[in-house]
This record gives sequence, C-alpha cells and structure tokens, in this order.
Amino acid sequence: MGVTKRLSILSIAMFLTACNSTSNAKNEPSEQQLSVLKSMGYKCKREKSVHSRIAKKRCTTSLQREKDQTSANKLLREYKAGGSSENQ
Repeated sequence: MGVTKRLSILSIAMFLTACNSTSNAKNEPSEQQLSVLKSMGYKCKREKSVHSRIAKKRCTTSLQREKDQTSANKLLREYKAGGSSENQ
C-alpha cells in the first residue's frame, strides 16, 4: 500500500474518531452562561433554507434580529418602489 493511501486512511480514521469523541455534555453552556445569553436576548430557532428541506439551527441576539428586520423592511420598501436606490 502506498504512502498516500495510508495517509488518507489515517486521516479519515482520525476525523471520524474526533467527531465521535465530541459529547453534548461538553457543548452545553453553564447556568451562568445561559443567564448572560438570556440577558442579551439570545434565542435559537430552526429555520429552513431556501434550497433545502432540512432546517438548521440559527441563534441570534436581539440586536441581530433588529438589524435583520430593518434590512428586510428596507429591501421590501425598495422593491415596492420599483427597484433599489443603488441602481438608480
């Protein structure tokens, strides 16, 4: 077996082992972290992508959600007005 093939197999084995060793307990935030996140307005929800049926988890702060809403409203106003101000 060639060196390249051995390295490929070793890399794949290491990758799979690393993914398998990650436990959910380590990824869970502590109570203190949860309280800080909650005070920032941190929320997570599952959203579907335009080209996929699989929903992905998206976590945002209240400030990020405000910016997204403002941007969406601006885009909608520009669309209703007949195009973007950048093109005119």
